[in-house]
Amino acid sequence: MKTIFCLLFCLTSVSLFTQCPETDIYLETQGAIDSFEINYPNCQQFPGALTIGKDEGAPDIIDLSPLQNLTSIGSHFYIESCTNLESLAGLEQLTHLYSLYLFNNSRLKNLSGLSSLSSIANNLSLIENDSLQNLSGLDDLSFLGTLFVSFCPVISDLEGLEQISQLNFLTIGGSPRIKNLSGLTSLTTVHEWLNLGSNDSLQNLSGPENLIEVSTLYLTHNPQLLSLDGMQNVTQLNTLNLVNNSRLKNLEELSSLTSADGWLTITDNDSLENINSLSGMSFLSTIIERNNRLEYLTEEPFTAEEVGGVFINDNPKLASLSGFENMKWTQIVEIINNDELTDLNGLNNLEQIWFYALLIDDNDGLLSLNGLENLKECSYAPEGGPPLFSHPDIIISNNDQLQSLAGLGALISHYSLKVSNNDALPNLTGLENQLQLNILQVRNNDSLMDLTGLNPSMPSMYSLSIVSNPLLQNMHGLENFVGFSELYISHNDALVNLTGLDSIKNIQYLSIAHNDTLTTLQGLGSEETYLDDIAIHSNFQLSECEVASICRMLIEHPFEVGMLNNTTGCNTRDEVLEACGIDDVEETLLISNSFKINPNPVFDQITISGNNNILVEDIRIFDALGQLILQDNPQKNKVQYTVDHLPKGFYTILINGLYINTFVKS
Repeated sequence: MKTIFCLLFCLTSVSLFTQCPETDIYLETQGAIDSFEINYPNCQQFPGALTIGKDEGAPDIIDLSPLQNLTSIGSHFYIESCTNLESLAGLEQLTHLYSLYLFNNSRLKNLSGLSSLSSIANNLSLIENDSLQNLSGLDDLSFLGTLFVSFCPVISDLEGLEQISQLNFLTIGGSPRIKNLSGLTSLTTVHEWLNLGSNDSLQNLSGPENLIEVSTLYLTHNPQLLSLDGMQNVTQLNTLNLVNNSRLKNLEELSSLTSADGWLTITDNDSLENINSLSGMSFLSTIIERNNRLEYLTEEPFTAEEVGGVFINDNPKLASLSGFENMKWTQIVEIINNDELTDLNGLNNLEQIWFYALLIDDNDGLLSLNGLENLKECSYAPEGGPPLFSHPDIIISNNDQLQSLAGLGALISHYSLKVSNNDALPNLTGLENQLQLNILQVRNNDSLMDLTGLNPSMPSMYSLSIVSNPLLQNMHGLENFVGFSELYISHNDALVNLTGLDSIKNIQYLSIAHNDTLTTLQGLGSEETYLDDIAIHSNFQLSECEVASICRMLIEHPFEVGMLNNTTGCNTRDEVLEACGIDDVEETLLISNSFKINPNPVFDQITISGNNNILVEDIRIFDALGQLILQDNPQKNKVQYTVDHLPKGFYTILINGLYINTFVKS
């Protein structure tokens, strides 16, 4: 008997499907719908996708009753652009759907034809249905994967979804009459995101008072949103994104949160005064931007020690960074255009920025960098690769009242620093502990008088730019430096000489340009200084170039060099040679011009070769502290050394006791 029963059941199930189409069906006219009932009179469980209507419009479709035998649709069910369809009557037998899409049905007022529907496994999407007033008709719906309501201009609530306890996604957007989320009284969990955007009348989130867990909460462009009422019982949240909710004052309804460990984005909320309810959370990254009334963040700090990034920008009333006291490591910190911020307290335990940069820019009230006292390392390096020199690791710029870099006192190593447009900064005090710095740019600091503040134990640097500092008169502060790969000195209107560069032994490329009051190169090294290439131009008062280092360079380079548009005496190579008292350059050429070093920067192996078969007889390599780390007597024309074991940084090389050069280990 059991065997007979099973056989009958299987045959019945097969019969239900075999009486339906085996492929997806498109019913684009009323006639096609009418024919469906004729062609498939016993079709109940349709296994494929069913589309009613078409993109360009199906105004003749007004009656779905020929589909009255359908109880389930196994794939997507689309009803689109049926502009005269007023009712879903005829679908009363439907109990299960995979997904339902109602798009651009301008006369459809409710969903009353779906009164038997108990589950939608995936999406219920309601898009651009101009007359849809509510979701009544879904009273038996107990399971729904995702709800998406967009641009339904007269829908006012979600009544009809009272049995739904869990959703994967909930999105309500562009629906100007939605005031709250009433109708979601049983909802406890949103597994992925709850997204409410551009709903002009949304005032609060009341309705899902039983909601406990939301993975991601997006609230964007809701101009009447006054509170997060309805979120009082939410204890678990991953990501919170609040953007352009102009009347939202605080987040006190989130005070029950016990866990939040994703991204925090708070931007363009004009009335928001604090985010204190997020105290104790563990956000991985924080973006707080353009909140015009935000005065402070949290009274108790976030708990995360390792943070992806911190962006605090354009908050004109923010006076404190309190909230980040537990952060020790991060990829990037941006503090930009916060006019009331006077210091960086709150970042006091930050030790390392390991990927991108520290950017402190355009904070008009910033007086000091206090708060960075424990920052020891900052470097910009692509994952798995060497540091990139083209991008500053630390940028301190456009902070009009900043008078000192003292907050950087613990910083030992980073690759580049840009200090620019800080109108009150008198010097570089605060960089005394820098043991390694490859690139330094000092630009447009209106009160900068000298360059004091650099570590006297740091003898060399890859690149130094001193540009457009109008009160700078000399290079005082660089007395302990012996080498640069690149040195740029330009547009310093008060510069009169180069005193401070007296100890320089080697510069690979030197550019001195557009310094209007510079009259002499006095201070630029000595006769032991090696210059490989120079560009000295457009210094309209410069007449004295016959210093020992320049004379030696011209002797060793028997070709035209970049000297022009200075005053008489410094316009051409011949003028300077004459001032140097040199008549026969050929007899004065030194051997030091006859060696090449490559590559530079170097990662694993460096090659040193002599031109014209000149032997490399003696090699000595020194680190940034002047300590000898390699000595060799190869007696060859070309030699190679493996340097992949050396720490990253700046090194000086002495060849045959005469030729000094530098290279960077990357």
